[in-house]
Amino acid sequence: MGGKVAATMALDPEMQPLISKLVIEDISPHRGAVSDEYHKYVKAMRASDLSSNKSDIAKKLAEVVTNSEVRHFLITNVRKRLEEEVVKGMPRHEWILNLEALDEWMEHIMSFQVTEGRFEGPTLVVTGAFSNFVRHQDKQELKDKFFPKAEFVEIPHSGHWVHTHQPILFADAVVGFLTGDGGKSA
Repeated sequence: MGGKVAATMALDPEMQPLISKLVIEDISPHRGAVSDEYHKYVKAMRASDLSSNKSDIAKKLAEVVTNSEVRHFLITNVRKRLEEEVVKGMPRHEWILNLEALDEWMEHIMSFQVTEGRFEGPTLVVTGAFSNFVRHQDKQELKDKFFPKAEFVEIPHSGHWVHTHQPILFADAVVGFLTGDGGKSA
């Protein structure tokens, strides 16, 4: 979702003066139908026993979210409540995401498409080698239509959540881009 927000802001002429460089992580202007996988993740997250510890929550989530990297990423969204927040009947943990809204609006969120605008500033698009979120033809359209100064860095051994699958390579690419070596450090 962050890549969509960043792209939308950069393509809005009123927001462009606020943006000197743009980084988009593994998203293209086109997304097809939402995989049932995401709905299963949200359903499993909503069914979690938040009165247990994070380790137990992760173990239970593993029944549905078999990819350990994805599961780890999802678990980062569990927060332990402060002692004063834990009142009678309240679980020890909570999801910091609005799971009900994600479940209800998943189709809309995932099918969002950029249709107009152009950002002339430096742009880095970081993609995961194992992800299908940015297809080869999407890269050319991103560059030709929306982000003419786009550079693309594909991170090896990574899926859609590049920053989770390969955090060091992702950070190297982003820092390199922001500091001037064009994101070529990955």
